[in-house]
Amino acid sequence: MDRWRLGPFRDQVDALSTAYVQVPVILTTPTGPGDPSVGTVTLAFLASTGKPQVSDWKSGSWQSTAIGGWLAQCLIGPSGGALTLTPGMYYVWAKVVDGAETVIEQVGTLEVT
Repeated sequence: MDRWRLGPFRDQVDALSTAYVQVPVILTTPTGPGDPSVGTVTLAFLASTGKPQVSDWKSGSWQSTAIGGWLAQCLIGPSGGALTLTPGMYYVWAKVVDGAETVIEQVGTLEVT
């Protein structure tokens, strides 16, 4: 059985910016580190506590790091982002679907100024 670890994450972005929100993801398999990019990733940004609804999830993508890690990412902002957030604090959720597994976790917070 694979073991997923999403986050932790805390970041800040200006409401006028269009930027990627990036969340660290680690996949451990019985044979060692795995490639999480085999799964589909979506992210949700909630202004209040509670669980994301179907319409809250925004398409994400994968970015590898220079040291061999992986980031789940979603472009946000007014210039082509998946959504535009107004100033405030948001709870960030990540969902990875890989075969029979669907992993959903609140991974941290995003402050929009």
